[in-house]
Amino acid sequence: MFNEYKRKLGRDKPLLEFSTVITKINYRCLDGIIRLASELNVKNITFEPVFVSNPEVNKLKLNESERKWLMGRIPELKMLANNLGISTNLDALLDVKEIEKTGELEEKIKEESRKYDHPFLRIPCYEPWLWPKIEADGRVGPCSSIFLSDVCKKEVSVRERSFEDLWYGEEFESFRTMIKSGRLFDACSNCVSTHLHLNKEIREALFLSFRNI
Repeated sequence: MFNEYKRKLGRDKPLLEFSTVITKINYRCLDGIIRLASELNVKNITFEPVFVSNPEVNKLKLNESERKWLMGRIPELKMLANNLGISTNLDALLDVKEIEKTGELEEKIKEESRKYDHPFLRIPCYEPWLWPKIEADGRVGPCSSIFLSDVCKKEVSVRERSFEDLWYGEEFESFRTMIKSGRLFDACSNCVSTHLHLNKEIREALFLSFRNI
């Protein structure tokens, strides 16, 4: 339906994306997911390792031999996606061992930021400026793991206010201020591990930009 209305309106946005959690059930089927994305005109796929939020999830986590098999397939999967015009974060999966740290990622998040002296480079996470979340019920979060209502203790929803008002509003800005101070939250320990890879890339790019100023 999105594609139908985009054609009718002559628009190329919103871009459609798959978010695919990799488990021992589906890790051999990623090529099929890439082909399905092509068939449905989905232009991006974000692959995420399953994060272990409780002991039962351990049953879905890839073991060492399964992970090794998947790592060996990444070049082939990247070529397939490129040939079909689909962008992915497959390079980030090379850091897939971070899945073992899920539930204790807070220290890993801070570790990268401590390498720099510039205050903006020492911000532990850039997601509140880049990656907002809107749930089907209208609740809004500054990242994939946290809702603003959990932080400011009041309902924050696009059903009540426009997204533009929320994005530039008091709640988002207060959260960003807390992150700039170096504060992280309990939910950060269960961050999606490939997001650490994205933050590292952003920080390195910013470092090069600041160095050239």
